[in-house]
Amino acid sequence: MNNIEQCVEDVVAIANGSHDCELAKKRVEQLFIRADVFARIHQAALVQRVHDHLTRPHFDAHGEAKDCLRDVIEWLDHRLKRDRVTASAAMRRSGSSSK
Repeated sequence: MNNIEQCVEDVVAIANGSHDCELAKKRVEQLFIRADVFARIHQAALVQRVHDHLTRPHFDAHGEAKDCLRDVIEWLDHRLKRDRVTASAAMRRSGSSSK
């Protein structure tokens, strides 16, 4: 099982167990930190992969577990949007500084 699959499995277990969305988000953050340190994976691509992997369990979940997974997915959506805005601004700055 790779790191993303393990993370998704852990987040789903948290959602089904304690329904602690903040703990689930912290688990995802651990993956991001580990990936940044060890693999240098592009952060936005990693966020998108985790988001995509959580979609199926979200549709299969019920009650508080579904609510928790939806909260984590929405949090990932916001992170993706923020990362895209940051990357776009950085590209504009680098383009204007090279002229």
